[in-house]
Amino acid sequence: MLLQPLVENAVRHGVAPVMAGGLIAISSISRGDRLLMTIKNSGPHSNGNSLQTIMPSKGIGLANTAERLKGLYGENQLFSLRSPEAGEYEVTIDIPFRKVVPATEETLCAH
Repeated sequence: MLLQPLVENAVRHGVAPVMAGGLIAISSISRGDRLLMTIKNSGPHSNGNSLQTIMPSKGIGLANTAERLKGLYGENQLFSLRSPEAGEYEVTIDIPFRKVVPATEETLCAH
């Protein structure tokens, strides 16, 4: 549920306004005890700014995501946006990576 509003924003504000369409790329990688996720679109956004932290005034979807991350991870997370190249927009999430321990197999008795 964390990625859904970010992908929706990439479609609505990045790709849909461009007549020729565009590209949305979603990537994730674990590095040690961290998970880095990136959602990038090739849309018309370009503000020339370097990496910035998202503030609640940036939009409902982005504000909700920022608040959800703060509620779950406190200061142990990073939620940022940038426009690295003309016509490109990127959202990055960096959170703790938690491995799930597989449940032990249960043996059922057949009676």
